[in-house]
Amino acid sequence: MLRLRGVDLNLLVVFRLLYEHRNTGVVAEKLGITQPAVSNCLARLRKQLKDELFERTQTGLTPTPYADRIFEVVQFGLMKLEEGLGETEKFDPRTSDRIFTVAMSEMKEAEILPSLYSYICKHAPNVGIKCIGDVGLELKTGLESGEIDLAIGYFPQLQAGFYQRRLYEEPYVCLMRTDHQMLNGPLTPHRLAGFDHLIIEAPSTGHSHVEKMLREAGIFHTRGIHIPNFLSAPYIVRESDLIVSLPQRFALMAANALGLATIPHPVLIEPSWVRLFWHRRFHKDEGLAWLRSVMVELRGDEVAVSDSLGTRQADLAVLNSH
Repeated sequence: MLRLRGVDLNLLVVFRLLYEHRNTGVVAEKLGITQPAVSNCLARLRKQLKDELFERTQTGLTPTPYADRIFEVVQFGLMKLEEGLGETEKFDPRTSDRIFTVAMSEMKEAEILPSLYSYICKHAPNVGIKCIGDVGLELKTGLESGEIDLAIGYFPQLQAGFYQRRLYEEPYVCLMRTDHQMLNGPLTPHRLAGFDHLIIEAPSTGHSHVEKMLREAGIFHTRGIHIPNFLSAPYIVRESDLIVSLPQRFALMAANALGLATIPHPVLIEPSWVRLFWHRRFHKDEGLAWLRSVMVELRGDEVAVSDSLGTRQADLAVLNSH
């Protein structure tokens, strides 16, 4: 306890960022200061805490055992301060010029952004949305730090410390050309097994189980083409005999836009679900509560909030205030 006496709070903010990013240049950019200024903060903190805190290695800064030991304490302390100080901030969508950073796949961008943009233009004309795609392993730390406000999609890696709210669940369908032979006959797994399939991997979107379930159903023509994301899939099947398994909403949108055909999936594939995720540090942020309420309104789903610790909460008091 004596070691922390007189420590500048700003130095602890620098410490947290250094621990998370292990790079003084990255921390300097995030704080809007120079790299030497970050190094100076680290030197001051080393002197006050009487520990090196970080050692330089080939891969960047490596925390000392003492830094590992105090990180959770520093993180928790700063989190509680930010929560307490942030509760007084008010948000009015009619006048706010806030820019929200949202993580979602390109498929979800195509489905969600048109209606979200129309709503914002009408009800919050100065509010902006910055989409950063599906950022994978960086998503957790981005939501924890507040660099990412909201994640939309399927993210099983977001467990302790994160709230989630279900938007919708949808079945899988098959997308193909309008003159595809699969359309002329019974829609059975046996017939589906006779055609080649385009496989979308996109592991962090929850789509990776599709190939496994196809194979379990006896459909083995899945080795030909694997792609990492969704947007090119409709264009590929339009110019080939390939069939692709997609969540229904995106498949119907692609079929209408490109003149393709969809059929109910002959294989019982676990439905695709889409949820909102946010960190508990920002649960009372009125701006994020407003954005979550807008997303629920646009998707037409009213489901009570649940956090990953297994409790159920109403999350309606702030949502219904706008």
